[in-house]
Amino acid sequence: MQQTNKNSVFLNRLSDDTKDMSRHLEGKERKKFLYKKIDLAQVGEDEIADDLLTLRYIAGNRMSEYENILKEKLDVYEDALIRAVEESFTERITRNDELIEMVEKELVPYYHGRFQINLSREISFLPLELRLLVYTRLLAIETRQITRYHLMDRISLTLYKSGDTRLGEYATFLKAILGAELAPIIFGTRKRFEELFWSDIEACKKIETVKEEILDEASLYSKTVNREFWYGFKGMSDLKNINDVHAAKLCLKAFTLYFNKIFEVSNRMEEVFLKYYDTKNRKQMESLLKEEGLENLVIKPRYNVGTIGQTGMREMTSEEVGKYEEGMAKRAKTWTSVGRDNLLMNKGKTRAREEVYQAPEVLGQSSARLHLNNLVELITNRSYTLDQFDRYMFGLALSSLKSKEWDKKRLNLFLGVLRDVHSMLWIRNDKDPVILLKITSDLIGQDGLLESYGDGWPIGLVVNEMGRASKKDYLVVFEEIERDDVFAGVAFVSSPEPLAQSKMKQSEIENDIVQPLYSIATDWKRIGRKMGATKKESVLLQDGLKELSREKERVFVANQGKK
Repeated sequence: MQQTNKNSVFLNRLSDDTKDMSRHLEGKERKKFLYKKIDLAQVGEDEIADDLLTLRYIAGNRMSEYENILKEKLDVYEDALIRAVEESFTERITRNDELIEMVEKELVPYYHGRFQINLSREISFLPLELRLLVYTRLLAIETRQITRYHLMDRISLTLYKSGDTRLGEYATFLKAILGAELAPIIFGTRKRFEELFWSDIEACKKIETVKEEILDEASLYSKTVNREFWYGFKGMSDLKNINDVHAAKLCLKAFTLYFNKIFEVSNRMEEVFLKYYDTKNRKQMESLLKEEGLENLVIKPRYNVGTIGQTGMREMTSEEVGKYEEGMAKRAKTWTSVGRDNLLMNKGKTRAREEVYQAPEVLGQSSARLHLNNLVELITNRSYTLDQFDRYMFGLALSSLKSKEWDKKRLNLFLGVLRDVHSMLWIRNDKDPVILLKITSDLIGQDGLLESYGDGWPIGLVVNEMGRASKKDYLVVFEEIERDDVFAGVAFVSSPEPLAQSKMKQSEIENDIVQPLYSIATDWKRIGRKMGATKKESVLLQDGLKELSREKERVFVANQGKK
């Protein structure tokens, strides 16, 4: 039995590792579980505990039967958590339209696609509720599971720091469910939910104490808003504390917008800090610190370490802190070297004209190849912003779903590859989105080509990176076992021999390509949220993907009948 907080119904309930929740998947209880609306401020703790225990039960015992239910309900609870967090914001955020716009249009796009726990240094100088605004807005649009795991980690810790342990516990639960599925990728080995959850709970409880100790050591004893201002002010005043200068400039802007009506010095702060960041000359900075009586204020970072699955944590030694921060600085330098100036791609090339890259009202299969070639031209030979790509890509997805001309298998590949190319561009990884677009263009436009690769429902593509220089070398992956999702994704491999001659088994390929808790429907919902989709557009996406799912079921049943 784990040690729990006596005041937490959820933790006490969750400490029972053997609870059988199958009754919630049967009869009236199943209907209630599936369709009730979740408002974390209104639903009782026992009822929430029932739901989350049922999700843990599915993840641990019934994934083959109820994986789709698990994915849908996790998404529902994640949305409910985001709403609950944002409902807790003070008027410093809710009545600060300039701040919200700045976070959404500048800070969130900067981190979108590749946020990591170790790259949140600059955000850590923001007041707690402003950090939560950044993290929840990122989580709401993020499609990459590893990135979502990192964001949920920051959200759970920040909720604990802010004193909201109830929401912190729910965030920790969602993180642990995701972490257990991603464990082979994150930790290099499998981990049980219980190992991850209770270690995180202990770390979160410890962080509450550490936060207060850091502030007390810095002699910041006044009320919370004052402490948060002077902590951030002092922290951002020294480049030694900064790993990513561009991120620091964005966080500084958000910081001053948050505090400008409370602290008069915040209006002057931005000008002095930006000049220091650009010139590294501390003269004006030192003068400002002296004016505010902060020249002797020292903020000492503190970190705790523990082992997953074991109780007890210890504080890092000064030597360990030094090595850890050196590693963070190196990772940040690598990350920022990729470049994010105004999210402009192919800087120096001819600027893409907006009117050329516009989706038609309705996009049939016969015209899709033209637009896929346009995307290749845009990514290869034009300077463009990621926002510009998103608008074109999202417009193509919507317009394709309005057409009745499509073969459903090819429409599935079209939507799946658009989603993957979108993710690749925002992550800025070293994979080639152009080859994916060219392959998809061939599969959609050439009669019989898709069928020549196999029968059944196409759930993904495997691309040989070594084959792209001379000839496109790829495999279409067809589903041989029934799953709920219509598209699993794309995998890149390096093989000196053509993939058609490869000894890889179909089952091995499927296992490599299928991502834990992945849902293309959820991903398109998040992309639509980022694009400000109307209710009509959201319904179009949802209904279109449901129709693909029904078609996939028909294909699967027909193929089973032939065997």
